Amino acid sequence: MSLDTTDEYLDAAQSHLEAARFCFEHVRNGVAGAEAYFSMIASVNALLLAHDRSSRDSHSGVLNAVYLVFVDELGLLEKNAHSVMTDAKNWRRKWHYEGRSLPTARAEQFVSLAERYWELAAET
Repeated sequence: MSLDTTDEYLDAAQSHLEAARFCFEHVRNGVAGAEAYFSMIASVNALLLAHDRSSRDSHSGVLNAVYLVFVDELGLLEKNAHSVMTDAKNWRRKWHYEGRSLPTARAEQFVSLAERYWELAAET
């Protein structure tokens, strides 16, 4: 399923964020981190469309846009937002493919950043 509009990306981001919160509250940190990461991806794509930019098809493209557009060009996000999102991407892969456990503090950080991204996208 392809998402095309800001509203579709916002809905997807909100669904992933709700799943991330639920999983975090029930100490399912790996799932919480993965869902938070997917929420961030959808929120960034919503932000791109809201700022008259093209959405990105790849995770790498979204990560590049976080830094180039929202940190460097527009100043909407702090510099560490890119590195935390990159870390979320890496932990999602470790959890999905290596079965590595995500520490609670990292899961909380990823959910918190996903909330920030969603709020920023929803305000736009």
